[in-house]
Amino acid sequence: MLTFAGKQAKPGKQVDRKALNGLEGNHCLSQQTKPLYTPCNFGFGTAANADEQKSYDEGNHNMEVLRVKLRKTISKMLALGTGAVMVGATILSATAAANLNEYPSPFVKDGKFNAILVVGDNAASSDVIGSVDIATSLQYASKVKKTVQSTGGGQVSISGADAWRVQLGAKKLEFSETRDAGAASVQQENIRNVTTFISDEELPSLLADGIFSNTQGDYDYRQYIYFDGNPPKGDPGPMLSVVYAEDPDTSKAADYVYIDGSSGNVIARYALEFTESAKSDITDSAGAIATAGTYLWNFEGKNIKMLGKDWSIVKARTDSATTHNETDFTLMGGAVKDVLSESDTKTYTIGGKDYEVTLDFVGSTSAKLTINGEVTDSLSEGSTQTLKDGTLIGVRDIISQEFAGGVRKTEFYLGADKVRLRDTQSVTTTFGGEQTLEVGTETITGTKVVVTGTATTNSYTLSSIQINVTANEDEYIPAGGKLSKQLRRPQALLNSWDIEYTGLEPTSTEKIKLTPSGSTQYYLEFADGAGKNVKIPLAYTSGSTQLKFGDSDDDTVILENQTITKNDYFVVTDSTQKQGERRTYGLRYISALASTESSPKVEFQDLATGNKVEVEWKNTGTFPGGTAGGTLKFGGGTFKVWNNTADTSSNFPLNIDLDGDGTLEGAGTNQTAPDLRNVVNITTKGGAQILMTYYPLNATSNVTNTVTDTSSVITPYIQLSVQTVDADDYDNIAPLETGFNLSAASGKVDIAEDTTNVNVKYVTPSIDTNLRQRYTSLGAFVNWKTVSNDPDSLEIDYPVNGQRLPIVTVTAPGAEVKTIAASEAGQITYYETTPIAVGTAVLAEEAGDVKSRNAIVVGGPCANNAAAALMGRTPDNCAEGFEDGKAMIKLIENGNNVALLVAGASAMDTRRGARVIADYATWQEKGTLKGTEVVVAGTTWNDITVAPPPAPKPVEAAPEPAPDAATAAGDGAAAGATA
Repeated sequence: MLTFAGKQAKPGKQVDRKALNGLEGNHCLSQQTKPLYTPCNFGFGTAANADEQKSYDEGNHNMEVLRVKLRKTISKMLALGTGAVMVGATILSATAAANLNEYPSPFVKDGKFNAILVVGDNAASSDVIGSVDIATSLQYASKVKKTVQSTGGGQVSISGADAWRVQLGAKKLEFSETRDAGAASVQQENIRNVTTFISDEELPSLLADGIFSNTQGDYDYRQYIYFDGNPPKGDPGPMLSVVYAEDPDTSKAADYVYIDGSSGNVIARYALEFTESAKSDITDSAGAIATAGTYLWNFEGKNIKMLGKDWSIVKARTDSATTHNETDFTLMGGAVKDVLSESDTKTYTIGGKDYEVTLDFVGSTSAKLTINGEVTDSLSEGSTQTLKDGTLIGVRDIISQEFAGGVRKTEFYLGADKVRLRDTQSVTTTFGGEQTLEVGTETITGTKVVVTGTATTNSYTLSSIQINVTANEDEYIPAGGKLSKQLRRPQALLNSWDIEYTGLEPTSTEKIKLTPSGSTQYYLEFADGAGKNVKIPLAYTSGSTQLKFGDSDDDTVILENQTITKNDYFVVTDSTQKQGERRTYGLRYISALASTESSPKVEFQDLATGNKVEVEWKNTGTFPGGTAGGTLKFGGGTFKVWNNTADTSSNFPLNIDLDGDGTLEGAGTNQTAPDLRNVVNITTKGGAQILMTYYPLNATSNVTNTVTDTSSVITPYIQLSVQTVDADDYDNIAPLETGFNLSAASGKVDIAEDTTNVNVKYVTPSIDTNLRQRYTSLGAFVNWKTVSNDPDSLEIDYPVNGQRLPIVTVTAPGAEVKTIAASEAGQITYYETTPIAVGTAVLAEEAGDVKSRNAIVVGGPCANNAAAALMGRTPDNCAEGFEDGKAMIKLIENGNNVALLVAGASAMDTRRGARVIADYATWQEKGTLKGTEVVVAGTTWNDITVAPPPAPKPVEAAPEPAPDAATAAGDGAAAGATA
């Protein structure tokens, strides 16, 4: 969003009343700041005496003669096809490059705004609002279409206004697995772990550097939002982290941005810090320096830009003690700022609603107004009142000359914002005097204002202003929610910034499942190296505590030293690849032809597809440990196969190099003690590593217990752990494993949590106590369903393409955060917005030669000197051709550059023209916004029409008055030049 710093007329500046006399309702009327002047007429107006009137009559006659001749000359030039020059502006031909039906071209090129936006030096608020409308639409149009090759997943786009996603370089905000203090150091991440503050580098408009000016000098300042957890008073920082929890207010378990409200933790603090302290005299009410004065004279009445808004300091006070320890500022800003004289009435439009304002009474210290029939209380300078519809009216300045004919007027804000910043100990270091922020007529609990400065008996220097936003209770910002919606007093954010939680990135995921079949059998499901689903029997019991790795008939083999017999299941994993990127496949041994057959072979089945996989077999005469009889090549890996006994009979038992490293671990041994070297782990397509171990390790059939090498008794169980082992998949916090133990009891297979890691925390929603749920810092979601008298089920939603991160942003009003849904691998198209640079919007006096670049000029030649330069107008003829209720939108060629002029007879006419340009797509679609010039007509927002300008009336060849000698000579010279 672009903002415009208006300027006021300097005291004592004189205005030529001859040029400002007699045209009621002209656009120039709204351009004047106090003192207010009479309506304007830019022809030769009412004379002061008879001699002057005679001179004016002659001037008007000669001017009319000149205008007729000029029109004839232009007509001739157009007829001859030579083009026409209107005092510095070229009339665009029908074949000119610029055309309104192609707007915003040429002002937006290659996704970037390449022009300036110009308003008059004393622009009316309607001109400024119109310019903002145009700038907002241009920001949306300043985007480039891009495509990226995606391996699946989603994208995040931020547009519309300033917004910063919480991440800084390689630092990213990760999901916190716990909010318990004991685990905070390893499994929790706050915004302040990413950065302790943000500035204009992250939010270039909202936190832009500024300059505060008064009669003492110009003072640079910087703006920050801190998340440092160590504000000046030393309050603890917040747990501003993303967690899975249940919001006690809604009883909904979900992912939230969580804010710990204990002890009034500081959520964030806004700070405006001067690089060199701003100075002010301490005076009495008349402006005289006084030791016991309470006025910070050089601050009061000055303007400052804070959090993207323009504010007027309507009150700047201190206490009367010689230490001047207290500082008290009242700031005011609003949608409309204007000045009315007593009894004047004017209509303003805010948010599409009209407000008729009458200044009823002006006294020495107060004023009363009527807004749409509602009469205000007596309002003093700096005071506000909330209207019935919620709109705020605020008085900034009152001028009342208490004598007959004296000036009586009031400067006011409509739709006003009012902020009071007070600290009773601003010049001490104890930070004990900060006060609660006041916004409008409300005191905002949960805030503290800290003002720092120094003072002498008659001067004060301001160093910084800080607003601490604190939490008095736990806050849970849901996906799609904002901090402002959670706070009891959202005004604490000054309606200027917010923290938004969009949710988790729309990343592609895979499923890891433990699914029961009755009460005696569990299956493991996972995505294999090709991304296809594999379902493999995991645990079976035939009764009591007996447990088997497999199903009722066949084994599932994950140990290289374990014999694989016909119809057994097994997995192969290519361990030659990087951990976390290895490919795992599930297979089943179907059959084998004896080596004595003519074409011996071993046949397997791919569990994911059901397809057969054949391995040619060669008799080697050796058992495991020698030369392999065949090689299984599958999924990019190579796995050797040995016969466990003689291969002279069909369907002989096998041993397989399950990890593809070329050797057979523990071959020929009777493994009784746990030896994890022989265990082959599963790596899913998404990179999850599944470790499965069954105790005792030689349990290939139903067993009750086994005596180990230490002569202890083991009740059989299966340990399963889902882990993220590749550090490239996550940023800073290593995801905790998800572990379970499967055992048999009373002839049923049960699932129990492996409680080895005490930091793993599950949430049981109060609305469904059968669920236990959690997120890992990778963004994997674990959903464990436990139902009495029924088998448990477990599902893990695991990100495929690395970490699934939460989307937390600090935003300015108008920012829009969107996500593009997760997709399969392929091409993703998105639009990248290029911010319009700060400083693109300028006043006419700052624009320089407006013809030297592309420019969008808002306001007519009477109100905007840049428009006057483009149209070749002077104060004498600046209003010529403008009609009430109409505005022109016109393209004007400037050599290699193009200017767009939006100008109306009144400020509201100009604003309607600006609204059409801001909503250009609608009018282009209607087919009316085209060519090089259109006329916008209407009196409200609902009756706007856009049409080509009327064709010029032909100039009648009427006899001209006989010229005198000088005129004749001039005509001859002109004719010669034309010829």
